[in-house]
Amino acid sequence: MSVAEIIHKAKQLEAKSFEKLYQTLTALRVQRYGLPVLDAAESALLERINHEYDAQKWERLQYLDWKTEFSALSEEEETEALRLAEDYESFSVERIKALSQLAVLRQVPLDELMKQLGINLDDA
Repeated sequence: MSVAEIIHKAKQLEAKSFEKLYQTLTALRVQRYGLPVLDAAESALLERINHEYDAQKWERLQYLDWKTEFSALSEEEETEALRLAEDYESFSVERIKALSQLAVLRQVPLDELMKQLGINLDDA
């Protein structure tokens, strides 16, 4: 079977089957080239670390922060801004927790792990 035929067949797969194929091919690639394998815990932590904050919420929070500078927020907007700020803070705390857990798992200082992953403190 040619690569083009395999790709054609892969395009026809349902999402769940496609994911299974992808995981199997990834595992095969790791075996073939001797690439390091992430264990489930490390993989889950990296997924949490790399998960991005909702773009629409972030844009709205930025807009409300901008309006705050000009004292132009309505009472309703103040409530929304506080809720969004708390939500973003919770998101950031969870990301820092995941980073800390991964640092312990890899036995490196947190700042070193962040350098390895290309994460600035402003991003965390």
